[in-house]
Amino acid sequence: MPREIVMVGVSAGGLDAVCTLLRGIPEDFRMAIVVVQHRSKDSDALCEVLQDCTPLPIQEATDKASAEPGNVYLAPPDYHTLLEPGYFSLSTDAPEMYSRPSIDVAFEGAADAYGARAVRVVLTRANPDG
Repeated sequence: MPREIVMVGVSAGGLDAVCTLLRGIPEDFRMAIVVVQHRSKDSDALCEVLQDCTPLPIQEATDKASAEPGNVYLAPPDYHTLLEPGYFSLSTDAPEMYSRPSIDVAFEGAADAYGARAVRVVLTRANPDG
């Protein structure tokens, strides 16, 4: 069964780990990558910082936007990022394990939507989320 999406969970202090991962991904990578990082509500420069780590296009996930292969999507600050088959769904439900976005919520959504076609990776962890 081919994989379709890569879910990456990282705590607030894991920026270096995300950059290291992205630097190792080839330009012709054909899966969507979703990075769920614990970050503050006013965090707005993460796309620009991570874009220096990869030639793949990076953007924040938006509600009902499709998850396109070869793109990197960031969970926006203060939103849970859920996945439906092929697209994102954002939520302001209560934080999970003190986190929104929550790695667990995103991973569970990917498991429901993609099952074994999803790859889930936790790079760093500072609390039970992930």
